[in-house]
Amino acid sequence: MTTMNMHFENHIFYARPSENLSKTDAIAWVSALRRYAEQSFSPIAAILDARDVQFIAASARVVIAEATRMWRVQGLLFVTDDPTMLQTVRMIGVLGEPNATHAFMTLEEAQHFARRATQQSAGRGA
Repeated sequence: MTTMNMHFENHIFYARPSENLSKTDAIAWVSALRRYAEQSFSPIAAILDARDVQFIAASARVVIAEATRMWRVQGLLFVTDDPTMLQTVRMIGVLGEPNATHAFMTLEEAQHFARRATQQSAGRGA
């Protein structure tokens, strides 16, 4: 199992895996995300910082894509500049809800998007 630092702060669930992601890792991540989403009274976003990830297993992609269907989760935001990982993120996007998966080159860009998405949704009474 991959080492993955996770924390929740200001309506954003952060995770930074340190290696390849297996199905077991994805299940653990989605379970933690679900807990935070269920406990939140307002919309949240999830940032998966994949800059140190080389590979996400096909079975893990399916599990991660299912997280796009969670109530209160405004999007899955991936941070990576690796072309292969960007292709993997696109595949997760195809498997999940339309327009729920996004890729960013920097953590700052992902955070800005997450803050904007959660604030806009909260303003609509989501």
